[in-house]
Amino acid sequence: MLVGDIIPRNAALRGDALAYVHERGRTTFAGHAARCYRLAHALIRLGVGRQDRVSLLAQNAIEGLEVLGAGQVTGIVVHPINVRLTAPEIAYVLGDAEPRVVVFEAQYEAEIDAVRAALAIRPVFVRIGDGRAPCPDWASDYETLLAASRAERPQLRPAPDDTACLFYSSGSTGRPKGVMLGQRAQYFTALTVMAEVGIVPGDRGSLVIPMFHIGGEFSQLAHMLAGAPMHIFRRFDPAALVAAVERDRLTTLHLAPTMIRSLLDLPDIDRRDLSSVRTLSYGASAMPVALLRRALARFGPILIQRYGSTESAVVSYLDKHQHVVDGPAPVVARLASAGQPSFMSEVRAVDADGRPCPPGVAGLLQVRNPDLVMQGYWRNAAATAAVMKDGWYELGDVGHLDGDGYVFIVDRKTEMIISGGENIYPREVEEAILHHPAVADAAVIGVPDDHWGESVLAFVVLSERDAASEADIIAYCQGRIASYKKPRRVEFRAALPRASTGKIDKLALRTPFWQGRTRQI
Repeated sequence: MLVGDIIPRNAALRGDALAYVHERGRTTFAGHAARCYRLAHALIRLGVGRQDRVSLLAQNAIEGLEVLGAGQVTGIVVHPINVRLTAPEIAYVLGDAEPRVVVFEAQYEAEIDAVRAALAIRPVFVRIGDGRAPCPDWASDYETLLAASRAERPQLRPAPDDTACLFYSSGSTGRPKGVMLGQRAQYFTALTVMAEVGIVPGDRGSLVIPMFHIGGEFSQLAHMLAGAPMHIFRRFDPAALVAAVERDRLTTLHLAPTMIRSLLDLPDIDRRDLSSVRTLSYGASAMPVALLRRALARFGPILIQRYGSTESAVVSYLDKHQHVVDGPAPVVARLASAGQPSFMSEVRAVDADGRPCPPGVAGLLQVRNPDLVMQGYWRNAAATAAVMKDGWYELGDVGHLDGDGYVFIVDRKTEMIISGGENIYPREVEEAILHHPAVADAAVIGVPDDHWGESVLAFVVLSERDAASEADIIAYCQGRIASYKKPRRVEFRAALPRASTGKIDKLALRTPFWQGRTRQI
């Protein structure tokens, strides 16, 4: 039961069936397997061995799935890179992952060219072309490599304990951590999502969440395991997604709450035919209850919430029948929950001493799901030990369970901000701002945002001799951190509140913005 067995199985059992619809056409399961095998042979010729890393910088595209597939069937570790990162951020994750090969789309050629000379490692660069410009002399052409390779499955195979993927998450110290996801864990995660969402071969899925986010990867794997075709969307465009649902009768969607809001905000959404969609799963960030009620009123009882993380995979679900808008108050209140633990997971809240909390008492949320959880952080044993406690993974969220096991999240232990489904650690933003010559001190928090869930607010203390505007501070962050991490607002203060230890009192900064809310995230 390895994720690397799914592609060969589909090719053998449903080879002529449709697997993917994408910009370049349609691909069958057999055709997809053949191209994955060709790429795997090409990577092996380039010197890539089992458990070596191959980095991928691409938007959602069939070639990206081929890179993932080539890694799955051979035991090569694939490292998807967030396409919104800046060149310095890309250089850091490449330097940390130390890939043998970097595969990138042509549109990111300038970013890769900017960082390659600074890398201590010397990977082979492979460019996925766009037909508009020749491949640079420092890179190999993707299609040329495939054309020179065989379409048979390579002899190189994965082992049960192999790492399949390396996803980087932001770090509270400003340095991202590589999350190692194993071959077996990826398989069982696909099985869990397939079972909980109810994906069957007759479904038509949609890959809208970016592949460099774990939510997109999990959804894609679940459809692949079920033998259900998927339509690949390079980026989220609400109008294009609705048109595809009507044209191709898509049946399953997986979206972030901000994407659902964008769908509902389409001026003609009430006149569009979305009757083919039988399941709309959502996750990546909290869904405001008001937005959830609005979605249920438009789409009907088809919503499923999925709560989890890159490290822990699937933790809990709020199923379709549990989205109750009219009924007993305790049942309706569960709309604000993250559902009940999945069939592969145990969830508990613990106090400061690690003792389980009784129902209704908030504590630090932990999950135990040994067949799904990460193998650890890449080359970071200390960070792994900090979150893995006797087989339990600390989720970083504070919450409680009710008497029926529904998980309610009330706060976040870490300072992480989730804006539009993207994880942002304040320390990264603060480091960028503090380099500004006019800034003497800075603190960053997440504040409520009706569209994004949370947005980034920076408090800045200027030096006595210098001046800067809000626009200056925001513009200064451009190029230093990814655009989605930049502050949306800047407030200037004469001084920042500090606790007796001297540390900035972020609770005092946050309280006015979150007062009166049941959730602090």
